[in-house]
Amino acid sequence: MPVVANLVKMGIRKVFIYWPAYFGAVIICQLLFGRFPTDFFAFPVNGALLLFAIAGLWILYKEKRNSWLCALLLDRHTTFILLSLLLVSCFVMGFGGDVLVASSWWFVLLMTALLCHLLMVIFRGVSMKNRRYKWRFVLNHIGLFIALVGGFVGSADTHEWRMVVSKADVTSVAVDAGGRHIVLPYELRLKDFNIDYYPGGMPAAFVAGLEINGKNVSLEVNHPYSLSVADNLYLLDYEHRPAGESPQYCILQLVREPWKYAQWAGIWMMLAGCVLLFAQGVNARKEVQA
Repeated sequence: MPVVANLVKMGIRKVFIYWPAYFGAVIICQLLFGRFPTDFFAFPVNGALLLFAIAGLWILYKEKRNSWLCALLLDRHTTFILLSLLLVSCFVMGFGGDVLVASSWWFVLLMTALLCHLLMVIFRGVSMKNRRYKWRFVLNHIGLFIALVGGFVGSADTHEWRMVVSKADVTSVAVDAGGRHIVLPYELRLKDFNIDYYPGGMPAAFVAGLEINGKNVSLEVNHPYSLSVADNLYLLDYEHRPAGESPQYCILQLVREPWKYAQWAGIWMMLAGCVLLFAQGVNARKEVQA
């Protein structure tokens, strides 16, 4: 028993040496380089790096299971460290600020470490032949991995534009937050705009009647119109005129999220895993911690 205890202590010491060194290097990158160059990692770069990471970590697990890196990524203290840092980071980001944002070196490399750790846990879990309740492990862990990949890896391919659509002219031009204009493969024109008012005169609801590539579409707030598999169109605002006068233009937002279906697939897998967890109950015996 003393030998086992000493080995555990040695493992703990390594975890609390390597991770501080890793995040110390991350902080240095943050101070030297500012924002992480997320635009560079748009598709196909992010897809290629994801496949490379999956293949590389699988080889590491199968061929170098006794290496320090494999032990570090599979250590249960790593789970605690990374999830605690993620929780604190999200809490800080919720209060705003320009330093800690989703495109910072800190958040990007924290999420990278968390995904690598989760992937190694998945490899270990699916490799266990006698693992109890294997399907719920697969659904919960792989579902979480897919959902995180869709939100994190796919963030480089997510873009937002705004455009003013009027009754006078057809437009295909949109502008992003950086002031860059693009020409979209859609021709839009405002046909009519209907507003319902409360008794006091405040707008209660409004609907824009649009013509998009010759097709009539009704667009409401919080009810986006799907232009394609990746593109959704939202109604943001309109020209405010005296009651009874119809607005002559409205402001739309185009959101492109190519990876959103990966997120949804991961979420549905986790929901299925939770159903199995509820149906099967808690394990009657202690298993290897994942």
